[in-house]
Amino acid sequence: MQTASLKTESRNVTVQPAVRSKKLDALTSLRIFAAGMAVFMHAEGLLSKGYPSFVSHLAWEQCVSFFFVLSGFILFYNYPVLENSRSVARFLIARVARIWPAYITIFALIAFTSNKAQEVSLSILASTVAMLNSLVPNLHYCMNLNPPAWSVSTEFCFYLMFPFLVASWKDTWWWKLSITGATVILSLLLAATSNISGDFFWHSFLYMNPIVRVFEFTIGMVTAGAFLRLREEWHNAGNRQHALQIDALQISAVLAVVASLIVCSVLTRVEQSPVVHNSLLHWFRTSGGAPAYAFLIFAMAFVEGKLAQCLSNKVWVTLGEISYSVYLVHFPLLWLALVHRFDWFGAIPDIPLYVLSIGAILSASWLMFTFVETPARKSIPRLVFGAR
Repeated sequence: MQTASLKTESRNVTVQPAVRSKKLDALTSLRIFAAGMAVFMHAEGLLSKGYPSFVSHLAWEQCVSFFFVLSGFILFYNYPVLENSRSVARFLIARVARIWPAYITIFALIAFTSNKAQEVSLSILASTVAMLNSLVPNLHYCMNLNPPAWSVSTEFCFYLMFPFLVASWKDTWWWKLSITGATVILSLLLAATSNISGDFFWHSFLYMNPIVRVFEFTIGMVTAGAFLRLREEWHNAGNRQHALQIDALQISAVLAVVASLIVCSVLTRVEQSPVVHNSLLHWFRTSGGAPAYAFLIFAMAFVEGKLAQCLSNKVWVTLGEISYSVYLVHFPLLWLALVHRFDWFGAIPDIPLYVLSIGAILSASWLMFTFVETPARKSIPRLVFGAR
């Protein structure tokens, strides 16, 4: 899933040059690990025996939570202030230019090559093209031709909310975080007490709806604010190294993410009881790792750390840059391999087919990034606002 660019893109915002002088390449690289979690989760069907049980039951879907937190962090990092309606318009056009072209390209390719397109109603088609389908708590809307793309719709809704969230942020961040957190609690209470049953509604409502999941996005914004203040304090004090402390911080953050993933996965296997309702377990499995991801993003934003420097390697950064396309193309390609497992690929053993599928995903993603994402990101704002 696409997050905001890690380079400062805003023109009409107040920026602190000392803080934003370095690219956050480590955060770019982390995106490929999150996208890889989605690929790994959906690729299990290529193996006749699947993954070992303990691996299969891990909460791999938390990769989406990481993207939501990262998006809030990066957008606040790049756009700490939107001064007027023109800067808001530029922000929204830039965001559309980054996510919509690749999103609609994959959707169109599937629509024109799949018989399933005939099952998509006009209302589903319109909401999907407009990237608003995740607002409808209905799996037919959220997960149609390219199921993982529901998160792009949710992300786009965050973009629409961002100008309101970032307004007067210094004085309002605490109650905005509180309100979005309260929304999660109220949603879980509603799920626990409602007469509506079945995953058809609740999965789309608790897992996909941007009104519920904007809490994770807001956590990312709060994390960015904390990071920028600390970086500025260290810069002004002339003490920018803190090498050992930063290394320890980054190692601790990685361990926290691993521990959180395991804990959230184990919690979801607790049998339903009057104390622990399924809706709460569902939320923990999908979103419970958000604080750990915020810690990881905060730590890796300090580019002086050893782990951040390792992740700033050009190979990792390049993979991170194509991660949005990886997220978009992986499911259709894996589905193609699964559907034709025996008629097209019957002679290929599991492991080679698995490796070939990953290679095909990376190759297709690079093509998408090179010939769709990058040209659109540069040309659409120019077409709308003219050359600068």
